[in-house]
Amino acid sequence: MTKEEDWIRESVTFFVAWVICMVLWSIWLEGIFIPIIGIMTTLVFEFILHIFRFLEHGTYMG
Repeated sequence: MTKEEDWIRESVTFFVAWVICMVLWSIWLEGIFIPIIGIMTTLVFEFILHIFRFLEHGTYMG
């Protein structure tokens, strides 16, 4: 696999796992706002981490 495929697979896996956790947490809390904030915050951090990782390895998608 190329680095781009690894990046996509890792991002999708992380996103799916996080969404499942947030949905379960939402059901447990019987709320929705906190999980949405958690998802958005995590996606932003994940995006920033991937940017730094690509800058570090000298590759870029797109």
